[in-house]
Amino acid sequence: MFKFIIILTIFQFILLISLNHLAYKFNFLDYPNKRKIHGYPIPYIGGLSLGLFYTLNVFINKSEFQFLNLILMYSMIIVIVGLIDDKIDINPILKIFLQSITIYILISNGIYLSDLGTYDYIGTINLGNYGQIFSFLCCLLIINAFNYTDGIDGLLSTLFINIFIFFIIFCYISGNTSEAKFLFFFIIPVLIFLLFNFSIFNLPKIFLGDSGSNLLGYLTGFTMIFLYKKTLISPSLLIWPVALIIFEFLSTNILRILSKKNIFHSGNDHLHYQIKKIYNLDTLGINLIFNSINIILSLFGFSIYFLLGSLFSLVGFILVFLIYLLIKIFYIK
Repeated sequence: MFKFIIILTIFQFILLISLNHLAYKFNFLDYPNKRKIHGYPIPYIGGLSLGLFYTLNVFINKSEFQFLNLILMYSMIIVIVGLIDDKIDINPILKIFLQSITIYILISNGIYLSDLGTYDYIGTINLGNYGQIFSFLCCLLIINAFNYTDGIDGLLSTLFINIFIFFIIFCYISGNTSEAKFLFFFIIPVLIFLLFNFSIFNLPKIFLGDSGSNLLGYLTGFTMIFLYKKTLISPSLLIWPVALIIFEFLSTNILRILSKKNIFHSGNDHLHYQIKKIYNLDTLGINLIFNSINIILSLFGFSIYFLLGSLFSLVGFILVFLIYLLIKIFYIK
């Protein structure tokens, strides 16, 4: 396994170097403007490199889990949609429609929730005929929630790694070691990308782009569905590692609606921008704060789930979101 990890690492490294050169040739570059602080054009091919890595990995290291193979195989559709958006800034409604194509394909292949798990006192929450619709909306939400969180170097990528480490821990605790080992391969290319994103070792700087943020959200959403269907890890536990990203997406849009702002317009009202402005923190500081909050939320949910049960975990998730929303309303302008 160690040798295979080395091979995958080298492969992703070569992929990023090659795509970086092609980005300048075909003008896949993010140019500075009033909302962007970088001072020169930077390639936004991070998502494309990740998509190619995951797609090729289906054929190189074919998983025994058919659902995971399907999730990875169709990931390039999400990447292409994001790449088009990066290039020509497509209409938000059209973007959502194009994202929906991949979600519909996977749901049609059986990757959706038919229930939300079993809870003390109330039993199983069956979704019945609404299972596919509910799964569709949840995946669409999490894809766009990830896109909201992208904006600071390394933030979304480190949160993705953070989230998947918890997924892996949940798998090991529940005795699903094969799934845990395979999920580790989701992290490898993102770690290599971070070296470029932070220009470590003087590597050329590369952005994730909308293609990358959409891809990471897509992988997270459908992996959560897979983990419940295959390993029966409760949804009331799986939601906690993504709590921060979901809370931020929902609270930002609620505040925009209350302020009568267009929810589809980009802005600097995301929490990471607000914290950066209020406390004048650098990129590393923002990353440390957000990943620390995500770890605390995940451990909090983990504790509630194992000490008090699934129902308290679900109720706790809702209550913590309401607290998060109130904090943003009254303390973060």
